[in-house]
Amino acid sequence: MSSSQGVIWIITAPRGAGKTRFCSRLAAAAQQKGLIVKGVVCPPEFNGSEKTAIHVVDLSSDRQTLLARAKNREGVAGTVTDHWDFSNEVMDWSNDLLGTMTDADLAIIDELGPLEFQYGKGWQNGIKFLDGGDFRCALVVIRPNLLTTALQRWPNARVMEIPSGLDQAGEEKLQWEILQDLI
Repeated sequence: MSSSQGVIWIITAPRGAGKTRFCSRLAAAAQQKGLIVKGVVCPPEFNGSEKTAIHVVDLSSDRQTLLARAKNREGVAGTVTDHWDFSNEVMDWSNDLLGTMTDADLAIIDELGPLEFQYGKGWQNGIKFLDGGDFRCALVVIRPNLLTTALQRWPNARVMEIPSGLDQAGEEKLQWEILQDLI
């Protein structure tokens, strides 16, 4: 571990609770305060109520691209999980991005999941970044079923559960709790 070990915040909540929205709004609030924010958020794409795709947004440049589509059983070309067909090219690009998050006041990784923890694929640079500890504040989204695994790896991490239906005032209060580590 680095001697400049920063604070890790684990953001957790069930599917659909607004973890990505929370991370995106926190990034915007931090940038408004003049802080340097790096990392990725992964907004979903819906067709009605069905989640059909996942995009990835580079928080440094606002570049957005398609990361994964809902699993299609025909002619799969990328990395496949139970639910998603991931673009290998976009996964490599975003993983490289996570390897270059030096000099950020706030680093955000939305999210590390089974692909990283169970299969050793995906955003391994995100895991290495958090393991290194050379940051002021890092925020990582982890699903509840992987929270124990993440806490075994980063036992000093602070955990914040995002409640479903969180209103704007509640969201701002949680954001302030994290931003206090930076200002």
